[in-house]
Amino acid sequence: MVNLKKFGKNTLVILFIFLIVNIMIPFNESIAVTNISVTGPSIVVEGQSAVFNVVYASDVIYINLSSGDIVLNGFQATVSVSGSGNSRKIVLNNVRGTGENRSITIASGTGYVGENKIEGTTSNAFKIKSNVVVTPKPNPVPPVQNNNNTQKPVTNNNNNNNSNTNTNTNTNQNIQNNNTTENNTQTENTNEKENNQTTEESKPQVTVDYDKKIPIPNTGK
Repeated sequence: MVNLKKFGKNTLVILFIFLIVNIMIPFNESIAVTNISVTGPSIVVEGQSAVFNVVYASDVIYINLSSGDIVLNGFQATVSVSGSGNSRKIVLNNVRGTGENRSITIASGTGYVGENKIEGTTSNAFKIKSNVVVTPKPNPVPPVQNNNNTQKPVTNNNNNNNSNTNTNTNTNQNIQNNNTTENNTQTENTNEKENNQTTEESKPQVTVDYDKKIPIPNTGK
């Protein structure tokens, strides 16, 4: 026969141990898989603002997202959260800390799926660039090398123009003088020819008796 007293004592001992274990080591609360999507800019300008849109899955309930649930990875900013339902908007103001691979992380436990808290998530990496615009310096112009090491005199265009004008004027005057001289010479030659003709015409004509002047052949007369 079964000893009921002994069985009862053993059962009580097992239940007592089970209760002690549960009190000292509580059950771990299960965490549901991530049901959050985060979208944001790929480049953020330092000193300005950045906006990230957070969307929870439709089966997530009891959503409670605050600025304290946002972790800034590698930079500083002032965080604010707004929105309702399954959508939230995270705004980062006065972003500081230039560099690559910057991101934000949403902590776990900002909502529930059934009785389980959802896991957190991290946004895609983005870049924070400086707002200082760097103006490139112009390339220096190399000096002109002079192999003869001599400077050419500066040409005075006004003097050249005056010289050309004087030369042209003198040339025109010389041409006019030459033409005048030639005309005077031609006039004098013409006058001299006319005078010679007049003189020859004014001379008296002499009649020559050629019979008297020409001797008779073989007579000596």
